[in-house]
Amino acid sequence: STVRNVKVLQLDFVSVDDNGKVSFNSTELFHKDMLEPRYPLVIAIAFFENIPQYGIAYEDESGRVHRFAITQSGKDGSLELMPF
Repeated sequence: STVRNVKVLQLDFVSVDDNGKVSFNSTELFHKDMLEPRYPLVIAIAFFENIPQYGIAYEDESGRVHRFAITQSGKDGSLELMPF
């Protein structure tokens, strides 16, 4: 489905709480008002360490904002999205 206010974020690690929830400060690197399934967004990023350095944020059809850190699987190198 179509999502709105799509953002690519640069993440700076802040802390992790006793329950394992990670906190980041974020800086917007890219913004697109709307993203439709037929027009994918392709970005190139490099992974330098285990702490996520990039993320995405978007607003779904109901207006709820979702934020994810982009991580790399230690098993096969595939991309994973970690909510924050």
